[in-house]
Amino acid sequence: QAPRDAHGGGAPGVGARNSWNWGAGFFGSSKVKPLVEVPRSERAARRTQELIAQLEKEMAKTQHQSLEERKRVFKDLQRRFHPDKNLLEEESATLAFQHLMDSRASYLKGGR
Repeated sequence: QAPRDAHGGGAPGVGARNSWNWGAGFFGSSKVKPLVEVPRSERAARRTQELIAQLEKEMAKTQHQSLEERKRVFKDLQRRFHPDKNLLEEESATLAFQHLMDSRASYLKGGR
């Protein structure tokens, strides 16, 4: 039989009153859910479109500048949109980065 503490319960971890439930909320097992549950793939697709729109806008603003300036802008876009720099949205960043790389030749030529 487990020893009783001053409050009448058993030793920590023994019995229902004083047992620790390590998986219940303290270590993140009960996550807060968003108000509207959107499927991950739908959210990723929406975010991918947003990232691609940002890329297109940045490239459109600078497409008539000098080759050196376009190279500088392109390198900056590569840094900003690289999946390793966007770990929280890696799937979307990967697709946007692929789009960026596919656009490279036409952007650096000066036409889009």
